[in-house]
Amino acid sequence: MKECKCEIFRDENGDIEYKCLKDFNVQIYSYRKTGKIQITFPDEIILTTYQSKKLDIIRGKTNEKSIILRSLKNGDNGKVTICVYINDSNNSMKIQICPEHQSFFVEHLFEKKRTRCTTSGILCEHLRK
Repeated sequence: MKECKCEIFRDENGDIEYKCLKDFNVQIYSYRKTGKIQITFPDEIILTTYQSKKLDIIRGKTNEKSIILRSLKNGDNGKVTICVYINDSNNSMKIQICPEHQSFFVEHLFEKKRTRCTTSGILCEHLRK
């Protein structure tokens, strides 16, 4: 795995579907109308962020659900960072999400080379830091 083989689709409603199936088996869906971003990981784990402070994690195999309320104290901007690792320690994925502005970007690390794979469009000020 030397370069990104991801795909991104945008429909007429502004919803976004991002897929990195070949390397990491991760999918990201951004739903503009409902204000949520949903990430599907292997083993049926689904993480959903909302424009509010709510974050859901569902473990599909056990149907166990965790609800986390994010704190925005002391000027926190609500940015969520998720790192995805696979069996190869030289390769990883970092997903940064701003639920408030419905924007995200994905970076891959392939053998010490960091590559910004894609963005959901214009990055808000929270993701530029």
